[in-house]
Amino acid sequence: MNSREIKSGQTPHKVIISLRGPDQIDRPDSFVWVRPYDFSWNDFGHITRATIFFFHNGRHEFEYNCKAAYFDPDAKKYVGVGNFMQQDPSGPNSIIETDSRSLISLGQDQETYREIVREYGVELASDRLLAAGDLVAVRNKGSAKDVEKSALESDVFQLSLSRDSEAYYAFRNAATILRGLDQEDISSGPDKVTVALTDQNGLEYEIGFTFNHHTTIPKRTCVIIGKNGVGKSRALGGIARKALQGIDRGARGGEDRITASRILAFTPSNECTGVFPNEGWKRPATFYKRLSSSRVRSGTAGNTATASIAELSRNDRMISTKSRFSIFMDAIQAINRPEEIAFRSSKSPHFIKLKELQTHSEHRRLGLLSDMNQAVEPGRHIGDKFFHLSAGEVQFIKLLAQACTYIENGSLLLLDEPETHLHPNFIARLMSALERLLADTGSCAIMATHSVYFVREVFHDQVVIVERDDDGEVSVKAPGMRTFGADISTISAFIFGEEDSSFLAEDTMARIKEENLSFDELREKYGRFLSREILSDLRK
Repeated sequence: MNSREIKSGQTPHKVIISLRGPDQIDRPDSFVWVRPYDFSWNDFGHITRATIFFFHNGRHEFEYNCKAAYFDPDAKKYVGVGNFMQQDPSGPNSIIETDSRSLISLGQDQETYREIVREYGVELASDRLLAAGDLVAVRNKGSAKDVEKSALESDVFQLSLSRDSEAYYAFRNAATILRGLDQEDISSGPDKVTVALTDQNGLEYEIGFTFNHHTTIPKRTCVIIGKNGVGKSRALGGIARKALQGIDRGARGGEDRITASRILAFTPSNECTGVFPNEGWKRPATFYKRLSSSRVRSGTAGNTATASIAELSRNDRMISTKSRFSIFMDAIQAINRPEEIAFRSSKSPHFIKLKELQTHSEHRRLGLLSDMNQAVEPGRHIGDKFFHLSAGEVQFIKLLAQACTYIENGSLLLLDEPETHLHPNFIARLMSALERLLADTGSCAIMATHSVYFVREVFHDQVVIVERDDDGEVSVKAPGMRTFGADISTISAFIFGEEDSSFLAEDTMARIKEENLSFDELREKYGRFLSREILSDLRK
């Protein structure tokens, strides 16, 4: 008995694999049609892209994109449905009639499974997916272990069906969605990310980050910190490139892959800094978006925080039971007086309050969105006046809006120098909002920074310190102190070292000493201007 003959106890479903519609054959009332497409795309030689159509009682019910493989009875292995079609002597006119025991498939992302559950409900969704040989449904049912084992060990699964990070994360996590949308697991985000880099001497070193989504204390954000030029930002770029490249041909399972469903990279300015790769990556293995949270008080309509919020408000996709806009509104409560945030109208002197966009009436919401002047940054509506937000507040709002628009369950956010334009006291608010966003979406974040204020907001095992010696050799270490809530000056002294005193202060002290004054004379002349520490050093 081979793997294609071992299936769950259910009756096998009819499956038709063809490029053209299955009208040419005597088809049953209920069947699955697999239509391969995009033969120009292959994953290490595997051509698996397909659209699956469900037909029931003679009518077309639903369709979705996936990757699929067929069990070749001659080769006794799974091959991409596109590969098998190419091998068939009939070519584009070939029609393969089989059943669900010979097919394996995997949806392209978690939203695919949410849509199917919304369409059919929990019980029917699983039945339809089992008819398509969907591996998430097979695993969830738990009664086809031999099929599952042979499928997961196949090259076509390892190198194609699960090559894209969104599909791989769905394979690991979407079974909870099939138990009900309110059962979706948002605590299974990435637990480890590593990246290998090379210093100026050609020596390779590795930086690792760990996360924990199951503890009471927040451990969803890691911070990499160090002096200028040690490679902090380069580490973030390396992570993005590693995720885009995906697995190597020889890799198996989750070996050395970044298991995040998506990568969102945030730069501190609109300029292309070269830190992160561009979005035109050829054949990316992950969903990747590079975003800028910088402020544009008035400019192009698509580049403001207002435009980002408008785009988010039009996105009706959910994560678990929460809309993306609800996730945004929960996170933005960390800002001071969020109820005052408003937008200028493009049609009248009136203002549109942010909270009005939470209306349950789609007609009302669309009317508000069309009225918003998206070329002007949001402000505060106090009384009958409109006050511009600070650069830091705009950056805060824009970052959250962009993140909520593109984030998915299990995403990894990469933030390069997020302290730009932020007052140090505002960093705590940003970290609070970010933690709420990550908790609501099962995601995690890594930020490269010069600011010890970020270090104070995370635990010591979430901090990576990068140093470079005089010979250019880079070393990576963890802080030898408990950082969460610690004194800023203590953290700074530990990370940047005692040698980091003010160069201007040292120069000034040298010139004062050249005056050869007694300490009393020195204190009389300069005591009003110098700190106690400098006076103490001069006394020595």
